[in-house]
Amino acid sequence: MVSPALPALGPAGTRGGGLQRATPALPILGLFAVAAAFAFVFWAFVMTVRGQWVDEQALVGAQRFLAADTAQAASLSWLNQLPEVVGLACAAGLVICAVVRRDVVVPLLAALAAGLAMIATQLLKHGLLSRPDLGVSEAWGNSFPSGHTTVAAAATVALVLAAPARARAVLAFLGAVASAATGAATVIMGWHRPSDVVGAFLVAAFCSLLGALAIGGVQAFRARLSPAPRPVRSPAGGWVSWLLPGLGAVAVAAAAVISAPGVAIAGQGGTDDPGLYVGAGLLFIAGAALIVFPLMELTSRRWLRG
Repeated sequence: MVSPALPALGPAGTRGGGLQRATPALPILGLFAVAAAFAFVFWAFVMTVRGQWVDEQALVGAQRFLAADTAQAASLSWLNQLPEVVGLACAAGLVICAVVRRDVVVPLLAALAAGLAMIATQLLKHGLLSRPDLGVSEAWGNSFPSGHTTVAAAATVALVLAAPARARAVLAFLGAVASAATGAATVIMGWHRPSDVVGAFLVAAFCSLLGALAIGGVQAFRARLSPAPRPVRSPAGGWVSWLLPGLGAVAVAAAAVISAPGVAIAGQGGTDDPGLYVGAGLLFIAGAALIVFPLMELTSRRWLRG
C-alpha cells in the first residue's frame, strides 16, 4: 500500500497551510517597544531634574574614584580597548558564520544593521538630542547614547543575527555580558552616565530588529524560489532565554531601590554618597543588558530561519 504524499511545505515552513505561518509581526512590535523604552529612558534621565541628578551622581562617583589615586586610572586603562576587542571578535564571528552558512548575504545584512546602529547613535547624540541645563550636571554636553557601548552592542547583535539558529540564545547571553562590561567600563572611566549606556543598548536592539526583518524577508524570498524550502525552526534556548530578562528586571528594580533616596533629595540641595550611585548605575546596566539582548533574540527567533 502506498502512503499518501505529504502536502508540500509552504514558503513559511507550513504544510498545506495547516500550521501558522511565521510573520514579521513580533519583530515589528518589538521595534515599537524598543523605541518607547528609548524615549522613556531619555525623558527620565535627561529631561528631568531627579533623573539627571541620580545619573550624574554615578558619573561624579566614578570620576572621584579615579582621581583619588592616579595609579587607579593607569591600571584601568585597558578598559579603553574593550569596544575594539568586542568588535573585532564579532567581526571574526561574522566571517565564521559566512563560512558555516556558505552564505554571505545574511552576515552582510547583520553587519549593515550594526553599522546603522553606530550611525544612528552619532546622529542622535550630536544632531537630534540635547541635554538641557537643569542645574545638576557638571558636564553640559549631551552624551546620550554612548558611542563606545554602541560599537560593542551593535557588533554582538550582528553576530546573533548571523549565527545558526541553535547558537543564537547562547550568543545573546554572551553579547549581553560583553556589552554590559563595555558599558560599565565607560562609567568606571568617567566617560558616560549609566543612562547613556542603556540608551546604546536600545539603539543596537532597534537596529538589530530592522536587520532581523531584512534577513527574514530575504530568507522567505529564497524559500519561495526553492522547490523544497526548509521549515522555520525555533532555536534552542527555552526557559533560560526567559529567565535572563527576569533576572535583569530584578537587577533594574534593585538599582531603583538603591537610588530612591537620591531621587527624594534631588533638586533640593541635598547630598549623598556618589559611590552608592556608581553601584546602582552598574546594576542598572547589567540588568538592562540581560533584558534587552535575550528579548531581542526571542523577538526575532520565530521570524528568522535556521
